[in-house]
Amino acid sequence: MAADIETGDAVVLGEGMLHDAIRASAAIPILFAPVKLKGRLLVDGGIANNLPVSVAKAMGSDIVIAVDASAKPISKENLTSLFSVMSQTITLQVQRGARREAALADIVILPDTSAYSFSDFPKIKEIVVTGERAARAALPAIRRFLRKNAGAPFHITGLTIKGNARVTDAIIRTTMAASLRSLRATRDDIHAAMATLFNLGHFSDITAGLVKVRGGYPMVLTVVENPVVRDVQITGNQLIPTEEIRSAVSPVVGKTLNITELSAALTTIVDRYREKGYRLVRVARAGMGKDNKTLGITLYEGPVTSVRLEGQKRTKPSLFRREIRTGPGDPLNFNTLIRDVRHFYGLGYYESLNIKMQEGADGGVELAFHVKEKPTGRVRLGMRYDLEDSFTGLTDIQVKNWTGRDIRLYLNTRYGSYTDIRLGYHAPIFLSANFIHTLQAFYYQRDYAIHANKKQTSEKDVSRTGADFAVGYQGFKFGDTYLRYRYTSDRTREGLGPAQSETTDQIGSLALLMTIDTRDSNTFAHRGLLFRGSYETAAPAYGGDRSFRKTSLLAQSSIPLGKRHTVALEANGGFGSGAIPYHEEFGIGGADYLLGFPLFGYERREFTGTNLLGFSLSYRWKMKEYQFKAVKAVYLSIAGQAANVWNSRDAMTFRDLRGGGGVGIHADTLVGPFRLDFGVGEDDRFRVYFSAGFDF
Repeated sequence: MAADIETGDAVVLGEGMLHDAIRASAAIPILFAPVKLKGRLLVDGGIANNLPVSVAKAMGSDIVIAVDASAKPISKENLTSLFSVMSQTITLQVQRGARREAALADIVILPDTSAYSFSDFPKIKEIVVTGERAARAALPAIRRFLRKNAGAPFHITGLTIKGNARVTDAIIRTTMAASLRSLRATRDDIHAAMATLFNLGHFSDITAGLVKVRGGYPMVLTVVENPVVRDVQITGNQLIPTEEIRSAVSPVVGKTLNITELSAALTTIVDRYREKGYRLVRVARAGMGKDNKTLGITLYEGPVTSVRLEGQKRTKPSLFRREIRTGPGDPLNFNTLIRDVRHFYGLGYYESLNIKMQEGADGGVELAFHVKEKPTGRVRLGMRYDLEDSFTGLTDIQVKNWTGRDIRLYLNTRYGSYTDIRLGYHAPIFLSANFIHTLQAFYYQRDYAIHANKKQTSEKDVSRTGADFAVGYQGFKFGDTYLRYRYTSDRTREGLGPAQSETTDQIGSLALLMTIDTRDSNTFAHRGLLFRGSYETAAPAYGGDRSFRKTSLLAQSSIPLGKRHTVALEANGGFGSGAIPYHEEFGIGGADYLLGFPLFGYERREFTGTNLLGFSLSYRWKMKEYQFKAVKAVYLSIAGQAANVWNSRDAMTFRDLRGGGGVGIHADTLVGPFRLDFGVGEDDRFRVYFSAGFDF
């Protein structure tokens, strides 16, 4: 059931693609966008008919058991928010219609849903148990109703069997007697007994005749036995090897055809391939040929005959083909199709993507990816606050999928206590492959505090102007690899007050950058792996006046311990040599990654050096989860860390690692993460950290 949001009419969805019907039927107004089907905008059918007993009756149902699981009205004491008032409005509307429809049902089951609202998706397991409990309580009433409407029983006084040659009367009589436990049987009882006999697999047809005589109804049972299978002919298979099918059905060869055994063997094969994602695989036909000796088996594997893109205005077909593995000629694999949808939608260019699937004239599957493109331009504004940098703003202007060729133009600016401006583009080298190139120009300015003995002793003001060019391979989910050339001109002022010194450096470098990211979230990952690695070499031959080498490695693993608990392990290593600029050195300290490796209890980037080792073990507990609210979840976090930096690789030792740890309350919100942490470090260090908003 759905509702036309324009007219308010109830709409019965009885044909078409199942996923379209489900999306329309579940499109709760305000929370989800309406679904356009056959020229109508459809939403959740609950607002028009949430208990469609009349629809079931019109479809020819003999008996209707209705389950009214709609939410119950909440008390005025709990009507404390806009969302609760909206929920109550929907509930009252739904209940009025449900009461009218319930009066038409034969039996109504009423689970106690008074403790839940229509948005309590995280409590679905509790709600299911409530429904099961109510259904079991209704079973006695259901049985009484069925007995009352079963019709008058037949008193069966005898059984005559005809047509059997290889199957003995004893087997047939025993089977019928076991199913008809009483000689007084209803029509449904007799149909059930015949079905049990048919399921033995020996017969192609069974009929039962009852003629009333004095004292009761003698039954005449006529059976048609299956022939003996002499050979097997298999057609329609491309995916499943012929020998695999022959091996599975070999027990029926040379014997009377047993439909039950044959069905079990073929079902095992079909299920094996469905589990691999070939869900359209089925046995189209299994039966004896005209010679009554050859068993013919015809398979349908769901071959794809065409794949097309619909609804696009800019996207080039070659971009579509780059992301899609499903192609004509092969059986449809739903696992691959799901991957295709994720990859293509994951480009970020589409408001919606729907799959249309229909059978073609030749029996194959015709697929259509129907998209609704987003506007090309996008402006994103953001703000972050933390105790170190105070307020930081973000303005991000992007032009995505320019000319439909996956070209992205961007202007990214960050401002506040520091400035960062980047102008560039990102484009594929070949539209049919994931090899890309990027070019950007940038300006960067930031003040770095120099610490000694837990106090700030000096300050460096670094201004960087430059550009970089990179080529590489970008995967959909697991990351990317780049080879980058970068040229920068750095101006550094050092000192406090008027006594400042100033230096200028030019740096030309080549770097290999790699990222692998399988985390389920960038902010509060519950599972997944993050790896970042880079190697950079700078030399006068690349256009600068400094020479250095720098390697950095970061590995994080988030391990779920149940639904609400996560353990995260992390290791970080950095190795450098040569004249590495101060702002390019590795740093430790603070509660975030903005300027280096986090180390609780210390100032941000309190220690710097050309070599780094860092380790972290943290535990996070999702204390509370919310639906459709500004705060999505609240976490308790506990972390222990050890890290240090050295200016000589030979001096690196685990004994010199500085320890730190902390406990924090974190929140995942619509405007980014909120973090409040209390950290302690060595030498009686204690720091409070607070940040709000995404890490820029």
